Amino acid sequence: SQAEYTAATHCDGRHKRVTLAAALKAGCHTVMGDLIGGDASGDVNLPSLLYVLDDISVEGNLELTSLAMPNLIHVGNDISVEDNPNLASLTMNSLKSAWGITVTYNDKLDTLTMPSLFCVDDLTVYPDPANCDLGPVYAGQDFNGFC
Repeated sequence: SQAEYTAATHCDGRHKRVTLAAALKAGCHTVMGDLIGGDASGDVNLPSLLYVLDDISVEGNLELTSLAMPNLIHVGNDISVEDNPNLASLTMNSLKSAWGITVTYNDKLDTLTMPSLFCVDDLTVYPDPANCDLGPVYAGQDFNGFC
């Protein structure tokens, strides 16, 4: 039924934050508030996720090795992926817009992929990953001149 579909795919983060693990388990299509790293570990893939209405914050997660949101289109506020020492790959192939994107101090980050990006007010990537695709609009244009 439509009610079951909505409940299973729209995850309410307005009064609490939704973790990566909870979003994966619920198969979230839309997070109504914040999406946070929580205790996710290993390779995390959120293929159902299309929209996050507030922030994505994945910070200080020691066990996360890759994060993929291949169908994510829009984030209402900021994306912050910082200080994840074992994160090797961050992929958001369909992401078109976010207020700001900060990807910093992920010591093992080798691959950053956001090829569809076309509307961001503030973009910071540091240090420069070996394989970086920010799409044709932002190639070489982040705050520090990387990628």
